[in-house]
Amino acid sequence: MFAIQQWGIHQLDVSNAFLHGDLDEEGYMKIPQGNSKAKIEDVMRYLRVKFPIKDLGPLKYFLGIEVARSLAGIVISQRKYTLDILEESGMQGYRPCSTPMELNHKLSTEKQGELVDAMNYKRLIGRLLYLTVTRPDISYVVHTLS
Repeated sequence: MFAIQQWGIHQLDVSNAFLHGDLDEEGYMKIPQGNSKAKIEDVMRYLRVKFPIKDLGPLKYFLGIEVARSLAGIVISQRKYTLDILEESGMQGYRPCSTPMELNHKLSTEKQGELVDAMNYKRLIGRLLYLTVTRPDISYVVHTLS
């Protein structure tokens, strides 16, 4: 709907919003009727009074997902996120393969070869799990390894 109507998507970061314990009640925000820029500015001004907020401008990057707009719509990508994972794991020069793991592969419980750093492994798997948002083709391998 936003893309079709060419509406803006603005990103705000509410500082420390969830660091003060459990919520005792549900909270909702009503979208202002008309969606005019003046109404949106009123809502943003109100929020700035109630919370410490950082205005990040039009949405471009959120939780590892790049957002690009065009007249045809909105395109999301995790290219930068993927390149960051490859760089962090030291694999940026590796070539892709069509089948990264054989189907029905059984993982062994035997301890052979070098042990990996469990913290780095868990971090990598966590990042790869998030990457499956836009790359469902790697879901089988990532979920098997997780």
